[in-house]
Amino acid sequence: KFDSAIIYHQKAIDLVPGWPAAHVNKIQSLILRNGKTAEARSLLDEAVKKTGDPVMETRILLSIYERDYNTALLEVTKSFPSDFNFGVSRLMYLARISYLTSRSEDAKAFSDSALAELGNNLKINPNSPELHGFTGMAYAYMGDREKAVEEGEKSIILATKNKMLESDMKVNLAIIYLIVNEPDKASSLLAYLLNSPSFLSREQLQLDPIWKQLLDKPEYRHVILKRL
Repeated sequence: KFDSAIIYHQKAIDLVPGWPAAHVNKIQSLILRNGKTAEARSLLDEAVKKTGDPVMETRILLSIYERDYNTALLEVTKSFPSDFNFGVSRLMYLARISYLTSRSEDAKAFSDSALAELGNNLKINPNSPELHGFTGMAYAYMGDREKAVEEGEKSIILATKNKMLESDMKVNLAIIYLIVNEPDKASSLLAYLLNSPSFLSREQLQLDPIWKQLLDKPEYRHVILKRL
């Protein structure tokens, strides 16, 4: 399925080479198919040249996948809220990098700032699945398990009419379960997503360091990666 997506996105690039989303979608599909960043890096450079867009979020994600956290942190600090679909993503990436580098107090501080911004955004758009998903993850970094799971579950309910978005929100909930130390629930949800139509692959899962602590344990690795 990812081969077809890559061909489709390349056709979009050929038709509108200056459209950043087409390049980003192709890069995401390559990551899902291959679980490697080398070709994605090459395409990222091409995207910047053709579109003039820094493609900052994809750049940050590739650095995280490569475990180059210093570069990822530098890229986030150089970024602007306008570089993301949701401005609060900037703070959430700072929290994520802090979590991945075992700086829990920094993760809490960035999440606290994110929650203040998210509260204002939700007053304007209270039914946004993405905003509730971000809120759930921010609460998870803050250590508030109840609010984190509540917001994560709410984001899924709000996304049910959009299966692609619903899949993304379920991945977010799995991250929330992981952060609040519920690995059984995280691994079960990931296994369900991998064995159902979703925008998640075994290759991408093994590339993303957020899942390392689960996949390093044989009992969870077996549950997550087994094919039904």
